[in-house]
Amino acid sequence: MILLFMLVLVVIFMEAKMGEFKTATCFLLALTSLCSALDYRLPQTVVPTFYDLSLTIDPEETEYSGTVNISLRTSTDSDDIYIHEDGDSITIGSARTKDDEKCTFDTSDEADILKISCPTTLKQGEDNWLFMEFTGKFSEDGLGLVKSTYMDGDDKQVIIESNFKPTYARRAFPCLDEPDFKAGFAVDVTHPKDYSAISNSLISNTEDSGDDLRRTTFEATPEISTYLLTIFLSKFKAAETSSEEKVEFKIFTRPNVANLTKNVANKYYSQIIEKLDSYIGVPYEDLKDTESYLVAVPDYSDAMGDFGVFAYRETNLLDEGEKTTNRAKQNIITTMTYKLSHEWYGGDVATKWWSDVWANEAVATYLKYVISDEVDSEMELTNQFLLEVSQKMLQNDGHSFAQPLSSNKSKVNSDWEIENKLNTVNVEKGASILHMVNIILGGNENFKTALQQHLSKRKDADTDGADILKDLLETKSSETRSTSDTDYYTYLEKWAFSAGYPLVTVSLTDVNDTDTVKLSQKRFLYPTTDTETFAEETGWYVPLTATSRANYKSSIKVGTFMNPDQEMLFNFGHDQWLALNSQGGCFYRVNYDETLWRRILDGLSTSRTDFHVLQRSQMIDDIFNIARTGDVSYYLAFEMADSLVDETEYYPWYSALNAFSYLLGKIEDEDTELKLKNYILSLMENVVTIPSKNFVDDSDSHVDVLKNVLVLKWACELGHEECIKYATETFKSFKESSSLDDYNAREVIFCNGIRHSENVKEDWEFLWKIYTNSLSVHEQNDILNALGCAEDKELLLSYLQKVITTDSGIKRQDAVTVFKSVLSSSVGLEAVKEYLKTNVSAIQNFFKDMRILAEMVYALGEKLISDEDVEWLTDLLTDEILNDYEDVRTKANALASVNNYWLANFQSEITDIFAEQSTTEASSTESSSTEASSTESSSTESSSTESSSTESSSTGSPATGPSSPVSSSTESSPTELPSTGSSFIDSSSTQPPTSTEWSTNTEESTSSEPATSTEVPTTTESKSNRVLSSTYILLCVAIFAMLS
Repeated sequence: MILLFMLVLVVIFMEAKMGEFKTATCFLLALTSLCSALDYRLPQTVVPTFYDLSLTIDPEETEYSGTVNISLRTSTDSDDIYIHEDGDSITIGSARTKDDEKCTFDTSDEADILKISCPTTLKQGEDNWLFMEFTGKFSEDGLGLVKSTYMDGDDKQVIIESNFKPTYARRAFPCLDEPDFKAGFAVDVTHPKDYSAISNSLISNTEDSGDDLRRTTFEATPEISTYLLTIFLSKFKAAETSSEEKVEFKIFTRPNVANLTKNVANKYYSQIIEKLDSYIGVPYEDLKDTESYLVAVPDYSDAMGDFGVFAYRETNLLDEGEKTTNRAKQNIITTMTYKLSHEWYGGDVATKWWSDVWANEAVATYLKYVISDEVDSEMELTNQFLLEVSQKMLQNDGHSFAQPLSSNKSKVNSDWEIENKLNTVNVEKGASILHMVNIILGGNENFKTALQQHLSKRKDADTDGADILKDLLETKSSETRSTSDTDYYTYLEKWAFSAGYPLVTVSLTDVNDTDTVKLSQKRFLYPTTDTETFAEETGWYVPLTATSRANYKSSIKVGTFMNPDQEMLFNFGHDQWLALNSQGGCFYRVNYDETLWRRILDGLSTSRTDFHVLQRSQMIDDIFNIARTGDVSYYLAFEMADSLVDETEYYPWYSALNAFSYLLGKIEDEDTELKLKNYILSLMENVVTIPSKNFVDDSDSHVDVLKNVLVLKWACELGHEECIKYATETFKSFKESSSLDDYNAREVIFCNGIRHSENVKEDWEFLWKIYTNSLSVHEQNDILNALGCAEDKELLLSYLQKVITTDSGIKRQDAVTVFKSVLSSSVGLEAVKEYLKTNVSAIQNFFKDMRILAEMVYALGEKLISDEDVEWLTDLLTDEILNDYEDVRTKANALASVNNYWLANFQSEITDIFAEQSTTEASSTESSSTEASSTESSSTESSSTESSSTESSSTGSPATGPSSPVSSSTESSPTELPSTGSSFIDSSSTQPPTSTEWSTNTEESTSSEPATSTEVPTTTESKSNRVLSSTYILLCVAIFAMLS
């Protein structure tokens, strides 16, 4: 080892001396990793089989006591036992083995691993156990065994709850705290008589223990991971629920919200279980006993395990009866589905290690939409999946800091590294990949069968990311083995083990007077101002689906796969439009050359409904995000937006407004920003509906209501006079009557009542008083979002201060909600910057949870744009609080850097577009009084004026958007395709690229027209230096490999 150190130091010196600083840095990182390597994993030679856990808890104290007896199985004779114990949270008083021999132990290390040495060797094959007495402290950061409070009228009440996921059971009791160490649990809790205890299984016995104490004993659980163990102590009461269902359930709430109804939960809970039973093929009662506990927690950290006991934020379980909004109903149903799915995926089938936790979490996230859609199809949740999951993840995963779904196990060890694998990006990207697998398999029925086979194969076993993909794709691979050696897992492996996703580019070439389309791919990345940012170029096997005018009504079918190292050519019908990635079902973006984009634009203007509504949504999302990279012009993107003038569906508007939101948050030129707002309002004329009384019409579908709320919110934000008048007048009426005609628009009304208030401090205090007195958690949530709409900096600063003020009324779970609501305006951004400048340490000390501060920093990074902002953020992130969280700094800086790059490179294009729009409008007005022949000018302005009389081309009018200065090949309406269609579209083959049925030709990436050009380095370094550098890099890689 010493020789290795010396070798590394010598190489660092040589590289630095030759100017090879990057390579020297590589070696320095290797040396640092070698010096700081810490083993976070327990040996596999001793494993637990059962825990007898006994706790004595007085909620009024700061500490508790307990004993645990762990039954152990050893695969070899062992003198030592290694367990997890967080020394800052629990203290072990004694430890002994089955012969009552006392064992010795020291303190746990940085990895929370405690070595216990016993006098007698633990023999392989014999029954062994370890008994320990310990005391513990209740957690202050929401992780471990947590003590929290809530107000019941004027009285403060205490809750004790276990939040053990992923690695915090070790904070509550000594254990072997890894997900694959599954064991049964027998739990008993001694507690005050006026409290009730809940755990994962049914109560088997209760008995008095002293004057004011009661001992509650629970039945033994099946084998579960430690993070799934639940202990909940409170004065909650169980609400009445139906007892006629095969799976009984109880809903526990704090007494002062018992008046909130549970209509949605009561109606849908059993239906969800029945649908999951059928979809997964394993009855719920086969997993555990036939009773479930649903607990509405006032301040929920979202870390409680789900096995028999399901903890919810109150907004995701309780409704408001007739006042319940469509969004609230949807959230309650999908959250119940998500949590119930974990009974099978995460409980019955567990992950081997946190590096692959996405597998179970992604299944639960995907089923959240699929099963909820079966329960209530009017909500169209499989369609909403595209917006709420896939499109959101395409944005998040388009950055250079994106991480792969599955990581090397040696790279995921510390608490923070594990927490990062559980983040929303990782989980929801995994769900997007599963949706793509669904399409590859041929649809939902085939996917359901494959999922059932996976569960049957891995039942009561451990699994990882590779296992689930192999199992799901096994049937598909078997189907093709008779004709090819295709292994579909190989095709999908890259999607799990590589960061990012591909951008497929489609370009048109003429070969023998026939349209030939060429496909190429590269990684999609938002560019940044950081020239040192390095993002590995990656190639994927891309499942290709397509729609054209000839077959726009066809179902989605994978025609073939695009190889990572090939371009593809195929013949295509002349003058017709082509749309790849049908309905946005697969996890990649598609760009086209200008001719093909214009064919799509002509198709939209001629017959918009020839494009599936999800296709229209995805194309808008694609073109505006691709424009952020410079691979397509914003001129074309706004021509795509012109099609919205006739759009009335929710999905395209959701995607478009999301795209516009990015632009409005980044444009610094006030005149351009105003023109953009007016342009968006002009597009929205046909969809903005100002309520006369009831916001929701009886004929409106669930998705129509979501659209109407979204559009109303945007109309007010953009300055729509009638919208603002409606919101402010309704707010005034609410102040007098304390009621609304419809509650779907409550947040819009409250927000604009504050934003346009004539006395903002008075109205702000009015809403705050309602918030503090309200028992409706949904009303409270809407108020928290609305209070951030104030455009009074001092008021916003005082609002932010409430986040870290004890007993202010703002819950821990809502801190980020408040923060983001304040960030919704330019005034709010300045308030947040000022607040964070002096309160980073205070925030961290108050929450003692890095996750909350990280969320705040990420939200801020997404808003910053200027050079000064980026420099300010860099200074902020050097705070010592963030020293141990390099990834937080990296991500926040990268988000701001992307925005800064956009400002420097693309704001001027937006400004030019709307400046030309103004010029074109003037030209159009002038030319309207001249002879028609004068419009035949070859100038760009004249061309735009001419095209304003048609539906299909871009115009300069506010209703249809800006015109492009790029002269296009003016095309007539697309001609009909031959009835046979193109070979690309009509292919029924599902074979991978080895089949030539789909494409007429493939080109290796070394062809004269590669998919992506690679710049040749212009460095003048000598050949010998390059050889040395390559040698050192190989040595660096070898060192890293040895460390792993």
